[in-house]
Amino acid sequence: MQLDGHRGKPAKEIAVGQAVSIRKGDEQFDVVVVQLAQRRGSAKVAATLYEETAVSSDRRATDRARKKMERAGLKVPAQKPNKHDRRALKQMKQADEQ
Repeated sequence: MQLDGHRGKPAKEIAVGQAVSIRKGDEQFDVVVVQLAQRRGSAKVAATLYEETAVSSDRRATDRARKKMERAGLKVPAQKPNKHDRRALKQMKQADEQ
């Protein structure tokens, strides 16, 4: 866990507006504290107390897509295919159909 970019312990007190970075397995969540609860509550209530940053949600979405492709046995491209690559791919697909 990191609090405003510095390493922190889970028992560290937080304040409204602070950025918290949480690692859960392979995923990393970057959230901003919106509100503090007076007492411990359910997960539904806790989810309303923070907002995930747009960068964090985009990064997690791309990581999920990359992992899905890796599980399917596909090579993850480093960049978008160019015109030459698209033509080669089209020829391969046509050859497979015949």
